[in-house]
Formats: sequence, C-alpha cells, structure tokens
Amino acid sequence: MDCKAFDEQVVRRDPQVQKLIDQFVCVRMVQGNAMDLTVFQFDYDLTFAAFFMNADKSIYGRFGSRSSRKDGTQDISMEGFREALTAALELHKGYPGNKASLAGKQGVQPRFKTPDEYPSLKGHEAGSRSAMREILFGEVSR
Repeated sequence: MDCKAFDEQVVRRDPQVQKLIDQFVCVRMVQGNAMDLTVFQFDYDLTFAAFFMNADKSIYGRFGSRSSRKDGTQDISMEGFREALTAALELHKGYPGNKASLAGKQGVQPRFKTPDEYPSLKGHEAGSRSAMREILFGEVSR
C-alpha cells in the first residue's frame, strides 16, 4: 500500500495494530515548521514517519518509509509497523533502567533547532511541506 493509505489505516486504528497503538499517547504532526529538530531527527524526505518516545523525549525508535504509489507495497507494511510498536513497548517496560542505552538514538545537534530558523525557509509559505522537505534535505545533507 502507498503511504497515504498506510497513514489512513494508522489513523483509523487498523485491527492489526489497534491494541498496541492504544497503549501509546498518539500525536499527529501535520505541519512541522516549528518542530524541535534536536528531538525529531529523521530522513526529511520520508513520506511517512513515526516516533516512539518517552515523555522525557527519550527515543525508543522510529518507523518510516519513502515510497511512491507504484512501489508502496514493497516499502511499508502494517506488519512492520506492528513489530516496531511491539519493540517500542518492550523498551518502555525496561525504562528507566535502560535509559543510558537509548542515548545513542539521538543524532548530532542540528545547526538550527527548528525548520523555521533555516534562512532558506524564509519567504516560503508556512506549512509548505515540499518547501520544508527540499530545504532541509538539501541543507542537512551538506
């Protein structure tokens, strides 16, 4: 399935993952220009991304995909998402005893804390996903 269809299944709580998702506090970010890049570090060219984290911002894991509609069935699956949810819950069971081992899941400090702070994003319409993705992908990968 493509990422749009996958996203819809997640939002509607697909039966394959419903019991697992119900154990999380779910937050859906549809606009990311002000997101904290010191916490939310990922490939900015993804079409779907999920973060599994503790309330103190410790990252348990990430799940994501970059897929075109043509090959979406090869790149993302509800089974894979279920496995990621299960692994995050297992890490949460061991928390805070395993907190030190999770420290490596945070990357290096970005040059700017939020996408809005990137000089090249200035002048682009707020909420423009493609502008943010193109700018971040280009600037972060330099």
